[in-house]
Amino acid sequence: MDLGAPFYFQGDQDAAYLLIHGFASTPSEVRWLGDQLSKRGYSTMGVLLSGHGTTPEELAGTTWKDWYSSVEGAFNRLRKDHKHLFVVGVSMGGLLAMMLAKNYPAEVAGIVTAGTPGSRWAFMDKRIHATPIAKYFMPFQKRRIAPEAKKLHEKTGRVYYLKRPLAAVHSMMQLTLMMRKLLPEILVPALIMHSRKDKVINPASAELIYKHLGANHKTLFYVDESDHIITLDKERDLVLNCIDGFCRELLEERKS
Repeated sequence: MDLGAPFYFQGDQDAAYLLIHGFASTPSEVRWLGDQLSKRGYSTMGVLLSGHGTTPEELAGTTWKDWYSSVEGAFNRLRKDHKHLFVVGVSMGGLLAMMLAKNYPAEVAGIVTAGTPGSRWAFMDKRIHATPIAKYFMPFQKRRIAPEAKKLHEKTGRVYYLKRPLAAVHSMMQLTLMMRKLLPEILVPALIMHSRKDKVINPASAELIYKHLGANHKTLFYVDESDHIITLDKERDLVLNCIDGFCRELLEERKS
């Protein structure tokens, strides 16, 4: 089985989850979550973003608009057969989830962000701020993967690029800046999750998103022992239960 491929797990309820992976990664980082949610009766779809799951060179030819188009296409397929739709985004995927919520406020029942950057200053690797210029003379950048994170990725089957095209990194930065300005316009109920030990995105980013999000129904939740990809790390069962509980509450409100 190709863990990096998109997936769809059929459930027996009228509610479904759209799961969005992060930058330069694949649905492998949300597959376990999708599988577990499907065992609880929900249909789940893990979308593969444009330029991902192939080669870094192909990713270099895409922008955030292409990635969002992938999300929107998957969303439109899901809503044909499901009445209640929840969207979960990991890291950059959270930005795309929020954009979808802004554009489809009536159709999106709730969103969950996990380790999502709330501003350009949320990125722990400050080299990212040089990408607008660096992309012209250094097309690709090798990723720094800590030994502990690498061991987790191997154990869980996470598939991702070991080098990142700086043109695409710059586009991700542009998406981050745009969504920071649009946070007050996002009114869909939201669960903002983050790890206090995140080494990729500053944990304070979750508080920034929570503070500026326009939604009246919003919850901020931290885990304490995981790194960046909390949907795969040692507290993934807690993350699963928190997401399930949050969305079940919203479902009950919509059906009452």
